[in-house]
Amino acid sequence: MMKATAEKYDRTARVLHWVSAVVILWASISGFVITTQNVEPGVRNQIASFNVSITTLFIPFFFFRIWHRLQRGTPARPASLSNREALLAGAMHLFFYAVIAAVLISGVLMMPHDIRLFEVVQLPQLVTDASALHLFRNSHTVATATLGACIALHLAALAKHELSGKRILSRMI
Repeated sequence: MMKATAEKYDRTARVLHWVSAVVILWASISGFVITTQNVEPGVRNQIASFNVSITTLFIPFFFFRIWHRLQRGTPARPASLSNREALLAGAMHLFFYAVIAAVLISGVLMMPHDIRLFEVVQLPQLVTDASALHLFRNSHTVATATLGACIALHLAALAKHELSGKRILSRMI
């Protein structure tokens, strides 16, 4: 059982985590649906446009999250977690951040046209070479699949710890 004195993440870290979770889960699930299911083209285009806008705006937010984590660090590990578990969790979180960065960067670089943020602001296409666009699209596909696996592993680890009495979720709520 986690000691009552185990620290929570600070309020900023908690807000950054939950906003990130909502954006990443929305973009991952809706992106998966529109690329694998028979979705009406108009709906597909609206969801894709929304996802490009929301994830492009998420990029500076995500890098602020990394900066905040580097500045503030993490609270002391709960006594209920072994050194091995804490080390593994830390390594997985670093990998998770790297995968998210790869998804976001490849997503912007694979765009075969300008990015229109909610039809208000237009950002220029950064890559125009067809073979480079293909490479970034393939990289994005691999990165999003890896991100899906990371999300599943993250949720499975959370469930394992919560069900075994290691109340780690309370640190992030």
